[in-house]
Formats: sequence, C-alpha cells, structure tokens
Amino acid sequence: EEPPILASLGQDDDRGPNFQAQKAAFFFRLERELEKINAFYLEKEAELKLRLETLLSKRRAAAMRVLPDPFDDATKNHVEWSAVEEGFRLLERDLRKLQVYEILLVCDPDAYAGHLAIC
Repeated sequence: EEPPILASLGQDDDRGPNFQAQKAAFFFRLERELEKINAFYLEKEAELKLRLETLLSKRRAAAMRVLPDPFDDATKNHVEWSAVEEGFRLLERDLRKLQVYEILLVCDPDAYAGHLAIC
C-alpha cells in the first residue's frame, strides 16, 4: 500500500511500471529497516528495564541490611552500596548512549548503517 502523502500527490501515475516497481521495493526496504530499528529499541528498553528492576531490588535489600546493628561489618555494607551505586552509574551511562545514538540516527540516518552495536 502506498504512503498517504504519495497517494495524494498523484505525480507517480504516469511514470511507468519500472518506476512503480522501484518505488514499491524502496518502501518495502524502508519498512524493513524501520522494523529493525524498532526491534533494536524494544530489545534495549527491555534490557534496561530488567537492569533497573534488579538494581532497585538490590538497593532495597541493601537498605534493609544497613539498619543499625552493632555486630554488622561496616565494610560489607559499604561494598554492597558501592556495587549498587556503580550499577546505577552504568545504567545511566547506557541510557545516555542510547539517547545519543537516537539523536545521531535522527540527525544522520547514514550513521545507522551497521552501527547497532553501539550499546
């Protein structure tokens, strides 16, 4: 099916079957590329959501263990909190990379070709 904007223009009707075939092939390839991009972002979104839930769970668990306890080892708590904080920093970094990638894709679509491994 032809995109509405092209259908309303009516300029392509007199260009012949070869042009029509090329146009159809172009839009087919365009749709496949958009599907790849969408799948990439959905996959990254799912990964980042899972990481966030895991980090929130670890933070809750660490907070429960930090309650004042004279027999608790402060170093153990510090290491656990440091690991959770580092996890949040890495999550933030990966979110930022994904945002930058999205901006590059919008500003320079040619940057997309073969560079989905940025994240």
